[in-house]
Order: sequence, then structure tokens, then C-alpha cells
Amino acid sequence: MGELTGLQRRDLDLDTGTVKIERQLIQITGKGLTFTDHKSAAGKRTVAIPDLIIDELKAHVKDFAVDGDDGLIFVGPDNGPLRNTNFKRRVWTRALQDADLPKIHFHDLRHTGNTLAASAGALIRELMARMGHSSTRAALIYQHSTTNGNAK
Repeated sequence: MGELTGLQRRDLDLDTGTVKIERQLIQITGKGLTFTDHKSAAGKRTVAIPDLIIDELKAHVKDFAVDGDDGLIFVGPDNGPLRNTNFKRRVWTRALQDADLPKIHFHDLRHTGNTLAASAGALIRELMARMGHSSTRAALIYQHSTTNGNAK
């Protein structure tokens, strides 16, 4: 969630279909919402955006993102930073209900995407780059889940 809320206009290249993940925006006790670096150098990466969502993302940026290179892509109702707790309460829970889906965590989307990438043949190094991990441990989880036929 922190990588998503930290995205700025300068991070998106919708012509080439890529997004640069360079920072995260997280809640730090006593400091509020703060831009921070990733835990490892692998966290900074460029990820391909699926063609399927490029037009929707272009429309979102046009209609909702804050202006300027530093403008946030995903914002709250007052154009301020999107807070995890507000998003969950105001948007996520309602979206799950409207789609008649079980209660799942937003972070589960990351697991689903990586499991699908592994099942489509992504190699461990590709999964690591996609996830921003510097060790193979997490990527092996997704490889294992697809070889056993168990999606996580």
C-alpha cells in the first residue's frame, strides 16, 4: 500500500507502460505520513503496467491525480495523501461487498499478481524484480504454489 500511495506523476510512463517504484508513503508514529526509502536497493524498480489497464490509468491520472511532477497519483477526497485506514474503511470494504467477494486484505492483490506471474512462467529472478525483493525466499513461495496447483 505504501508504494501505491507514494506514486507521483513523474513515476508513470503511460506511453511505454511502466511505473518506477522509488519510494513509499507510510504512517510513522509521531511523524505522520512520511516518504521513506525501501528496505533494500531491490525495492527501487521499474515494473511493466498491463496493457489492459493503461486507458483506465490514463483517465484516472487526468481526473484525479494532483498536478505537477510531484503530484500524487492516488489521493483522498481532499486531494491529500491516501491513508491506509481511510481507504480500507471508505473504499476497500465497500468494493469487496459490491463485487460480492470475501473479506480479503488489499495486500492479497500483490500475492495474486505474483502467483499469476509465476503460473504464466515468470522465473524466480523475474518475480524478485517484480516484487522488489533481494532474496529468493519470497519468490520461491510463488513458484511453489504454482507447481503444487495451490494459488495463494
